[in-house]
Amino acid sequence: AVYFVATALLRRRGAGPTVIVSPLLALMRNQVESAARAGIRARTINSANPEEWETIYGEVERGETDVLLVSPERLNSVDFRDQVLPRLAATTGLLVVDEAHCISD
Repeated sequence: AVYFVATALLRRRGAGPTVIVSPLLALMRNQVESAARAGIRARTINSANPEEWETIYGEVERGETDVLLVSPERLNSVDFRDQVLPRLAATTGLLVVDEAHCISD
């Protein structure tokens, strides 16, 4: 995807991770696989992996993640908005909304 090229360029310039808001778990899995083929480190935050969230947050903070895929529901949760989003917003290199209608939902 085009945003993987943009992510690679931005990361080389010192930008933080790309955040992709994606509504479908299957689409997230496909994007993680595509990212890996492009040499991009991608992680997901969604209802299928709550046991991994803290580990992933740490990886993002340490600069070990190039792309963070987040479900709209997780993005809109109070805990995420209060604890994660402020730090993430300060370092995000690029924001991508896949299936843009999910923002209004």
